Amino acid sequence: MLGLAVGLIAVTFLVFLLGVIVRFSIISPHRIRGARKRIRRPDAAGVAGVVGFSPSADLISLYRQAPFIDRTEFYLIDVRTDPPRRWFIGGFSR
Repeated sequence: MLGLAVGLIAVTFLVFLLGVIVRFSIISPHRIRGARKRIRRPDAAGVAGVVGFSPSADLISLYRQAPFIDRTEFYLIDVRTDPPRRWFIGGFSR
């Protein structure tokens, strides 16, 4: 009986692991294809529809030109203050 329980747990774990592998190696890349291009071309009208106001031209320009938009998990540092203020950025929505 104990062997059957251990075998069932092992099979369940392996099926779960297979599901995770399929999810993150096949399904995720398919769902986010073209995301890097979309973040550089924000849809101002779409943003306005979601948040209720139109984004500024400076914000649109930031998304098109800033080199850090494509990065994840970094700090923005304001060196104009003493001590410098830091903001952790996990990433930008795509």
